[in-house]
Amino acid sequence: MRVFISYRRDDSMVTAALLHRELAGRPEFADAFMDLDDIGYGADFIAAIDAALHDADVVVVVIGPRWIEMLQARLRGDDWVRHEVATALRLRGAGARAGRAALRIVPVLIGGAAPPAESALPADLAPLARLGMLKFDERALKASINSLLETVQEEGFEGKVRRLQDEQRKLEEQRLLLEGERQHWSRARIASVGAAFALFVAAILNVFDLFGLGPRVAGATMLLAHVAAPESPWSGEVVLVGIDEASERKIGRKFDESWRAEHAKLIANAASAAARTVAFDILLEDRGDADANAALQAALAATREQMAVVFGVARRGDDGSGAMLAQFVPLARRGIICAGVAIGQARSMPLAVRRAEAAASAPAGTAAGAVQSTAGLVPSLALAAYSGGGRIDLIDERPKTVVVRLRKQQSAQKVMYYEDLGVADPQPGCEILQPGDRVVAQLLDPYSVPPLRSAPQRVAYEQIVAGDPATLALLKDRIVLV
Repeated sequence: MRVFISYRRDDSMVTAALLHRELAGRPEFADAFMDLDDIGYGADFIAAIDAALHDADVVVVVIGPRWIEMLQARLRGDDWVRHEVATALRLRGAGARAGRAALRIVPVLIGGAAPPAESALPADLAPLARLGMLKFDERALKASINSLLETVQEEGFEGKVRRLQDEQRKLEEQRLLLEGERQHWSRARIASVGAAFALFVAAILNVFDLFGLGPRVAGATMLLAHVAAPESPWSGEVVLVGIDEASERKIGRKFDESWRAEHAKLIANAASAAARTVAFDILLEDRGDADANAALQAALAATREQMAVVFGVARRGDDGSGAMLAQFVPLARRGIICAGVAIGQARSMPLAVRRAEAAASAPAGTAAGAVQSTAGLVPSLALAAYSGGGRIDLIDERPKTVVVRLRKQQSAQKVMYYEDLGVADPQPGCEILQPGDRVVAQLLDPYSVPPLRSAPQRVAYEQIVAGDPATLALLKDRIVLV
């Protein structure tokens, strides 16, 4: 099945990218077309769009809260989305195409968008208002994706499981007949093979969430018997160090820049405990207390060769990376701490930022879609912590990977990313991202991470500062996230 995704970049870019990723990665679909990913530089845009529409079996029209507003604002000018939808409606009205079924159109409402009224649409788009529209609720992401898949494929999950069981049963019958083993026929055996195959298909369809089965697919459990929820993806390599009211009471003052003296003690104690990296979700921009700064500077210098220490950055510095007090720049690694974009229950988290000038300065001979290491590649706090402050060797758009150099091991590691988005506007609160930059991001399901409320996953800041032996023993070979 071939699917064409129509969307407005200023209205539904993130959700459209999510849908494209979900559809393109499934074996049921021969192709999922999205202009940002599938039209190359120098290609005739209109010709590519029209060719993809003529090849499509289904057109998914993503309609966000500003879809109508932007349509009406462009009635007298070029509007590629209007062209896409109008062409799709015309092809649908034409019926069967060269022996193929008529094109199907599935409008999808996102972000609480209301169905467009026919009176608000130009004549060539008026039939769109008469089509049934699927409401996509980003707060129930997996259930919404399942509903979209069923709508696009015109087949419910339960029906898919029964069909696959029937197909598997027939294949098994044929195998037994060919082998002359009909005397060993066992209905129980056939049923178990069908159920196992259905579970395999269910895994491909990703209908099970990480904490068991939701009510959306509860009926299917009658077909699939017992299914154990998979283990949490938490790696166990990170120890979360919380600073809270108890920490303030123990230290004896409210949290401020003077705590850099305590940070120095924490760094020294973590290094003595053979921690892998210490990453602070804290900025080093404000001048603060001179004595505390001197203590932190001394601790960073003393442990620099033994252990990486990473601090967060949110503003752009003079060198193109993150802003930090000059005395700490040669000693501490930096990572972007911007919070990312919420997509319903999921979150698209920055993994690295590619400056606009980085692509322009790529050496001759660099493969298309690959950007070599330059000062214009800036890691997130997570990537800097994971790599021990290592550099980014390469961002490759083809397999969607960031190649990062692990500092201590001196080896390269590929880290997959989910999407690559351009920064179009200034980002208040995250000035390190500027128009023209590109952000490669991972998609995170916060509910897949355990609560991290107690040891060994979470420990108290003040216990590390005090050098508590039992607490320090938990830090060996771990990333310590403060």
